Amino acid sequence: RRMLLNILALEEARVEDIMVPRSEISGIDMDDSAEEITATLAAFPYSRALVYRGNVSQVLGTLNLRELVNLRQASKIDHALIEKHLRKPYFIPDSTRLPQQLLLFQRQQRRMALVVDEYGDLVGLITVADILEEIVGDFTTTPGEDTRRIHHETNGDVMVDGRIPVHSLNRRLEWDLPTDSARTFSGLIVSTLEDLPTEGTELTVD
Repeated sequence: RRMLLNILALEEARVEDIMVPRSEISGIDMDDSAEEITATLAAFPYSRALVYRGNVSQVLGTLNLRELVNLRQASKIDHALIEKHLRKPYFIPDSTRLPQQLLLFQRQQRRMALVVDEYGDLVGLITVADILEEIVGDFTTTPGEDTRRIHHETNGDVMVDGRIPVHSLNRRLEWDLPTDSARTFSGLIVSTLEDLPTEGTELTVD
């Protein structure tokens, strides 16, 4: 029943509501040396990586790290090898509704997309898993720091990472916070206060 309700709620959500923001995108910088790239790949926590030159705005393509698994022993990882296995980046507008994007992922046979705003600037990244989690709940293990962390304290308080999308927060806690004024929980707080909050600030929303 909860999954069906989540599917219905999905109709109102857009890509920008759950995407990983640009500031948190991890990838491979082709301006790094071959040794630095090899070290980055060895510690990379995801199966696919954004490959860029200099900064994430200069996207070269996406790399499926699984294609390099068998090559790590037989060949030295260098720039030419990575470029050989690059796949053309897949760009989508931030206003795309999630059900539509899920179908587009299927039709395009892609698992990751780069999100751009109305000016064509890169603003984030989204994967198939991000959308599926909106339906079935959290099922993947997010390496490193979890930007969608919700921790329930023993006294009944809830500790929430401010970067969590409001849409995800509503789904996971069965809340009904407004989603029209801001995408993230911290954005909602700032837009409501119209100022940066200080420690100890209390706020009632709707």
